Amino acid sequence: MLESLSMKLQVNESLQAARDGGFSSASRFTLAGPAGLMRALSVSIAVLASVIVAFFGCWFLAAGCSRAHIFVRNESGGAISNLVISGTCKERRMDVVAPLSAWKTVSPYRSPGQFQFSFMWDGRSYSNRPDTGADLSGFCGISLIVGSNMVVRSEVRK
Repeated sequence: MLESLSMKLQVNESLQAARDGGFSSASRFTLAGPAGLMRALSVSIAVLASVIVAFFGCWFLAAGCSRAHIFVRNESGGAISNLVISGTCKERRMDVVAPLSAWKTVSPYRSPGQFQFSFMWDGRSYSNRPDTGADLSGFCGISLIVGSNMVVRSEVRK
C-alpha cells in the first residue's frame, strides 16, 4: 500500500509538471528567460575582466625587463670583423660589418647597464665602453659609429 501511494505521488508530480507547461526544477539552469540572460551577462563580464587583468599583469611584468636597442654603423671605409657587444647585457656577435653599412640588434641587460663594444680591423683589436651613466634602466638606445680613423663615437638615449 505504501508503494502504491508513493507511485501515485510520483505520477501526480509528473502530471502537475505537464499541466504547468512542462517546466521542472532542471529547467531553471537553462539560458532561457531573464535569469539566464543575467547569468550569461555576468559570465561575459567576468571573462572580460579576467582578460583585462591578465593583459595588464603581463604588461606590468614586462615593464621590468630592460632592453637596449643597439645600432652600429661602420663609416671606416673597411670591413670590421668579430664585432662583439658584451657587458651586463646578453652578448651579441656579428662576423662582418661591411663598409658604409649598419647592424641593429636588441639585447636585454641588467642594471647598471655597462656595455663593451669590441671588434677587429686590419688585424688589430679595438674596444670601447660607451658612457651610459649610473642610472640606465628600462628601454634605451645606443648608437655606435666607427669612423675612418677607427675612433668610435657613441650616443646613449634613455
